[in-house]
Amino acid sequence: MSSERYPARAEDRYVSHADEYEFTPSQERVVSQLSNSLRWVGAPMMSLGSLILIYLIMHAIWVWREGHMENLQLLTLPMFLLGIAVLFMAVGAWCGRAGHAFHQIVTTQGDDIHHLMAGLTVLNQVFSFMAQFVKAMILLTFLALTLNLIWVYTQRDPNIVPESPATYPDTRR
Repeated sequence: MSSERYPARAEDRYVSHADEYEFTPSQERVVSQLSNSLRWVGAPMMSLGSLILIYLIMHAIWVWREGHMENLQLLTLPMFLLGIAVLFMAVGAWCGRAGHAFHQIVTTQGDDIHHLMAGLTVLNQVFSFMAQFVKAMILLTFLALTLNLIWVYTQRDPNIVPESPATYPDTRR
């Protein structure tokens, strides 16, 4: 009889000398693959965040040089990109830390649970941050749409006067 608490296979029940749980070789392969994926994702995400920041600096210089500081449409997009750059860099750093913690499970003996909990703690930070980020981006999206609508309707040409309904041709017959 097998339950989730007491695995049926002997290799899944391996316990080290101080009643500290040690993962089996098959479990360590899964953890190793997760570790490699997290570490591989971490570095490129931090690089992408850095490249976006460089682009934002170039964009800010262009907006300032061209004198477009009053154009909200040229100013709201960089706010979104700044948020995305921060997200990429934070998630990249956290993925790297989580990958390192999971890698420690595979490469060390006697402290698997501690390393597992360290990795899970960092992953919890990643997804808690992402949840807050998504909420903030939803709010900023509505704010940006509202500001853009206000800008579009306040930038009308004052020389254009709409026709009154009395001057429209009568199409009823």
